[in-house]
Amino acid sequence: MLIRTGGHLLASIAIATGTIGCSGVIPVVTTYSCDYEIARRGTSGQLSLTLREDMIQSVSFANFYQGLPGKPGFSCNIDLSRSKSRNQWSYHNENTVISFAEKGQDAADDVLEIIRVRQQFLLDMSNTRSAHKCASGAQLPKYIALSTTAQKCVVKLDEPRGP
Repeated sequence: MLIRTGGHLLASIAIATGTIGCSGVIPVVTTYSCDYEIARRGTSGQLSLTLREDMIQSVSFANFYQGLPGKPGFSCNIDLSRSKSRNQWSYHNENTVISFAEKGQDAADDVLEIIRVRQQFLLDMSNTRSAHKCASGAQLPKYIALSTTAQKCVVKLDEPRGP
């Protein structure tokens, strides 16, 4: 479902909870997801978080920027899974921190931090490099707040740079 709010931000969220069997133990798997559109910036995207027994297992994010008339657009994509990731997953003050550091690079230079505050997740991308995640001309947002109860997703982009 798409929700129009003032023509600037359109958002929807889907919440799915299920169970999967594993040696007689039934872990709870929950997925939170949202779609958004920021019309004045020509940007739209999707975010999905999957938790297993309240621990983040995967993150999927796609952000699309419209191109100029007659030109293709640009996108940013992040698709991470704890079980299949070559990235380092850790915890810092109860937050999930995912490091994209390449060999010989400082781990703090390229991280995604997922902060859980009450009934929402805040994906802090302010220290996430766009290289290898975004096509030229696209950028990652500063943050995305995903509400688990209000059925919305709030996105903060960098302000456009002037001449």
